[in-house]
Amino acid sequence: MNLAGATVRTEHVQFLAAMVDGELEAKLNRAITNNNKIVALSSADRTHLLDVLSETTPGALLELRTVLVKQHNDALKREAHDARLRRDQDRIRRGDNAAALDAPLGSDAVGTQS
Repeated sequence: MNLAGATVRTEHVQFLAAMVDGELEAKLNRAITNNNKIVALSSADRTHLLDVLSETTPGALLELRTVLVKQHNDALKREAHDARLRRDQDRIRRGDNAAALDAPLGSDAVGTQS
């Protein structure tokens, strides 16, 4: 079964389902029952799985944890980049063009003093 881009054996998905609760537990159990090959996970599902998969994750689930950690870090970077872009665009709209135009879009140099 494919979870978040990682291949996970059915018995390990059963193990995960026992570790979580609520909608995610139902989703995983339904995927097992229906013999699904791919399980779509929301960002909340991914965070929930990360919460239960500790750094001492069994080897069989290590690939899944590694993928989830990378996806989580990538999402945080995208959010930070998007926030910088919105901030720069807001400065341009407010008329703070000189400072915004001196620095590339999305950089932290806008509005800083040397």
